[in-house]
Amino acid sequence: MDIIITGCSMSADTTALDVSHRLNAKDKTYLSYPHFMDKIFGTTSGTHPELNSINIHNISRDAADNGTIARNLIQITTELLEKGKKREDMYAIVQWSGIDRHSIFMNNGYISVNKFYETPYNGWSLSSLEQERPHWKDYFSSHTDEKALDNTLKNVKGVQEFLNNNDIKYKMICGWKIFENDLDLEKHIDISNFWFHSNEDVKYGGMNEWVRDNLEEKFHTRGNASVAGYGQYDKKDKHPSNQAQHSFFNNVIFNMVGKYLLKDEYIVTTGCSFTNFKTTWSDYLEDQFKDTPTTVLNVGHKGSSNDIILRGLITSVDNLLREGKKIRKVIIQLTTMERKYMINQGKFEMSPPAQNFLKSSWSSWFMPMNEGFKNTQEFWKNYWENIHSDELHFFELLEKIFMVQSYLKSKNIDYTIFCGWDLFTDSTNKNIFSKEEKYENINNELLKDKFGYCNTETHNSKFGINYYWSMIDWDNWWFFNNDKIKFGGLTEWSQYNLKKDKWYQDDLHPSFDAHKKFKDVVILDLIYGGNSD
Repeated sequence: MDIIITGCSMSADTTALDVSHRLNAKDKTYLSYPHFMDKIFGTTSGTHPELNSINIHNISRDAADNGTIARNLIQITTELLEKGKKREDMYAIVQWSGIDRHSIFMNNGYISVNKFYETPYNGWSLSSLEQERPHWKDYFSSHTDEKALDNTLKNVKGVQEFLNNNDIKYKMICGWKIFENDLDLEKHIDISNFWFHSNEDVKYGGMNEWVRDNLEEKFHTRGNASVAGYGQYDKKDKHPSNQAQHSFFNNVIFNMVGKYLLKDEYIVTTGCSFTNFKTTWSDYLEDQFKDTPTTVLNVGHKGSSNDIILRGLITSVDNLLREGKKIRKVIIQLTTMERKYMINQGKFEMSPPAQNFLKSSWSSWFMPMNEGFKNTQEFWKNYWENIHSDELHFFELLEKIFMVQSYLKSKNIDYTIFCGWDLFTDSTNKNIFSKEEKYENINNELLKDKFGYCNTETHNSKFGINYYWSMIDWDNWWFFNNDKIKFGGLTEWSQYNLKKDKWYQDDLHPSFDAHKKFKDVVILDLIYGGNSD
C-alpha cells in the first residue's frame, strides 16, 4: 500500500522524500508520526513484513503553507499514478498548517532558500522563509485574515476534489487549531474525512490540542522534553516531542490506517482484575483495534489465580486454533501466588486468599473471604494451615509457566508474559502498594534463590525450583527494571512513570491513566516491536 503524507514540519522526519529534511531529522533525532508508522508497517524497515506492508511517500516540508501542502499532495499523487500505482492501494494523510502562512509563484526555476526535493516542487516563494523579501511586503500590505482563511478553505476543497475524483482514500488533520470555533466549517468544506480533537474550549482542534489534553506537560513539546531530560533540543522548540508524536500515532493515526493494513487475526489477553475489571489496558487495546480486522479477546477475570490464568489460556487459544483463527499475539498477566484453584471432592473450587488464614511471607493482593466465589471454608482452612507452603506455590507457578510456554511454542504463537506487580522477589515486610512511596526491591532476594533448596532426586528423576527456573524462556517476558526495581510489573511501572495521584484507583488497582499509558508505551510495543524509540 502507498501512504502519501503531506504537511509542514510537524509531519517531516526521517521518512521525508527531501534529502535535506531526512538528514536534518536524523541529525537532530526529530521523530514524527510517519516515522512510527514506518517502524511497524514499512516495506524496508517495518518490524512485521508479514503485514500488508506500506511505502511511505512523505512530501512534508518545514514552513509549508497550505497552498504548498496542497500542491505537493497533488504533484506526488499524480506522479505515483503515472508510474502505474493503483489508486485503490493509496491512502493520503493531509496535515494542514497555519492559515497565516502563504506562498507566491515566482517562476519555474525559483528556489525558496533551498531547493526542495525535485524541480516540480519548487518555483514558489514561502512567506515563512522569505517574509523580508519585497514581494512579501507588497503582499501583506493588502492582506486580510478573511483572505487567508479563504485561501486555506480553497486549498482544502481543491485537495478533496482531487482525491475524490481519483477515488483515493484519505484523512485530513490539523497540526493545531487553525479554524475558529464559530466557523461553520461544514458549510465550506466536507468535514466527513477530517479528524478533529474537541474539548469544552476547542471545536476544531489538531495534534497540539490532543497532546495537551492527553499527555503530561513534560511531553507537550520538544522544548519541554529537553528540560525534563528527554533528549537535547532547543528549549524554546514548540513542536510536539518525539513521545507526543509516538502517542499521537498510537492513538490517532494508527486507527486511521489500521483498517487497511491489519489482517483478520486475534490478540488474546488474560490475567486477573489488572486485565479484566472496570477498564484496563486490555480494554484500551480493544478500543485501539475496534475499526480494524484484528480482534482483541480478553479471557481474564477478576480474582483469577495463576492456575486459572495459565490453564484457561491454553484452552482459549486451542479453541481459536481449532476454529481456524490466526493468532497475532498472546499477552499473559500473572497475579498473586496466594490464590489457589483445585479439585475438592470431584469439583474445581477457588480458594479464599491466604491472608484470611495466615500471614503472608511476601507482600500480596488482598481479597475478601468470599469475593466472587463459593468456598468450602473448612477445606481451605485445612489447606492453608496444613498443606500450603510458599515453596509449593512458587514451584507450581514455575511448573505452569513452563507448561504454557511449551504449548505456545508448539503452536508457533508469539507471546509475552508480565506480572501485575513484583512476584519474583522476597517482599517480606515491604509494601508494594504504598500510596506515598515508590516500592524498591533491587536488594530483595529472588524467590528462586530463597527456595533454591527445593529440588529433589527420586525414582531416577530430578526436578525442583532451580530446574524449572532454568527451563523458563525469559526472553518472552516483559519486566520493568531500573536501578531500584528488578522483575517489576505494571504496579512498579506505574509508580515510576506517573505522578503519585495517578498510581491507583481508590482500591489500589492501577489508575485508568496508568492502564491507558501502559497500553500506549508497553503493550503496543510488545505487539509491534521496534516502536519504542
